[in-house]
Amino acid sequence: MKRIVFTRPDGGISVVEPQIHLGDPEDFTEDQAIERSMRLLPQDAIDPHVIEEADVPQDRTYRNAWTKAEGQDFSVDMEKAREIQREALRKERDPILASLDVALMKAVEQGDQKAIADIATRKQALRDVTDDAALEQAQTPEDLKALTLDVLAPVELAADQVKKSP
Repeated sequence: MKRIVFTRPDGGISVVEPQIHLGDPEDFTEDQAIERSMRLLPQDAIDPHVIEEADVPQDRTYRNAWTKAEGQDFSVDMEKAREIQREALRKERDPILASLDVALMKAVEQGDQKAIADIATRKQALRDVTDDAALEQAQTPEDLKALTLDVLAPVELAADQVKKSP
């Protein structure tokens, strides 16, 4: 079935899937479903238009960074995508930082200066990941998606210092 795409006032893209409902007449067509859906779009929908389902990107990683104009393919606003990637990196690193905080407290209690310095270095590497120049240098969504925590902060963590999140 076709899709309706429009730009929201906040600049984001919405994709609507017109539906044929169980209560619709048996001869209710896809075109009628599209017409109904077009009437129900928000009044502030910008540039609504119909596209083929196959034209909607399958990879939703940077869904909130999509842009689209009628007659053009979907594209990704790389500035928005970079911020989405930064948020994903923050979410991934938070439980690791929390575990390192516990390990740091144990090292402080034991007076282990080497462990304290090592953990501090690891934590700083994790904090610096969202400022890595590679994020700004990424030219495509694929480049950006490849910049994971393992790539940007390849810090070896001892098993007893990292508690995996569930």
